[in-house]
Amino acid sequence: MEELPESDGDTYVPVEELVSAEWAALLPYPAFNPAQAAAVPLVREGTGHLVVVAPTGAGKTPIGMVAALDAHARGRKAAWLVPQRSLTDELDRELELWRRQGLRVVRLTGEAVVDTELIRAADVWVATTEKFEAICRAGSLRDALAEVGCLVVDEIHLLGDPARGAVLEALLARVLEESAVTRIVGLSATVANADEVADWLGARLVRTAWRPTRLTWQLPVLPPADWAARAAVRTEAAVRIARDVTADGGSVLVFCGSKRRVRSTALALAADRGVPTAGVDADEAELVERLCTKAGVRLHYRDWPGKREAEHAFRAREADVLVATSTVAADVNLPARAVIVSDTTIGLDRIEVSMV
Repeated sequence: MEELPESDGDTYVPVEELVSAEWAALLPYPAFNPAQAAAVPLVREGTGHLVVVAPTGAGKTPIGMVAALDAHARGRKAAWLVPQRSLTDELDRELELWRRQGLRVVRLTGEAVVDTELIRAADVWVATTEKFEAICRAGSLRDALAEVGCLVVDEIHLLGDPARGAVLEALLARVLEESAVTRIVGLSATVANADEVADWLGARLVRTAWRPTRLTWQLPVLPPADWAARAAVRTEAAVRIARDVTADGGSVLVFCGSKRRVRSTALALAADRGVPTAGVDADEAELVERLCTKAGVRLHYRDWPGKREAEHAFRAREADVLVATSTVAADVNLPARAVIVSDTTIGLDRIEVSMV
């Protein structure tokens, strides 16, 4: 990764120049980067709906934090929506500092039963879209919902996703119709439908192209192959690219379209690193995991029990390759030198541009 030029250093703004010292103690870094420094004053200058569009890695989470803190300062609750349960874990960790400072943060997912009174008393809710939508329909919590001053929506561009967009659209339509006091602050990657999302919400669109590193797209031309051989050709290309990147000290994320493709690709990567994998079936998940761990390759998919350990190992650089399905795609912060999209389908469906 390329460091920002030293001449850009003065574009970083000390947090306390834009927010109070009390808020500064609740934010993860002592300075706002250029994207955050441009967005935070717009977040603070009113209560209208906002859609903040910034490249992946530009640091949208602190912008959402400022929006939530602004609602809290006005005596209202904040709710933060993420598209997947796995992402509530990460955000919950990010907000642990808030708990230590006395804010009542409650995580709401379909996995855990949370006391109704605890939900009512919370200052901040962290929830999946589906869980929050269910709460919206619960009569016992309607009065608590009326106290929500800010709804932060991570990955709001997923409104256009054919699989997950419908629930989010229904939820936001209900908020727009029923609450004149709930501000919607959407956080989005750089995608084509951001203007449409902002228009539909009646929101101000805040867009920045700043990113902390240079992004280079490469589209390798693969040799022609029949349908049966395509997976092998893609795996070979992924192995070759991963070899080149990690040889130079980089780390690599490899995205595959199915759990079995994760395991078979991970096996190929391990074999390339000298681990004996001959005769190993990709369906032998535990054996695959043991062999790949020896090679510094970890696996990540929805029902894999070792996925959290795999994330930790990748962050700690105990592993320099993580092979995953889309469960790790939606804003889980795992910095990597290269991201290889090995498959163009998830199951039988083509991968949406928004996911790429």
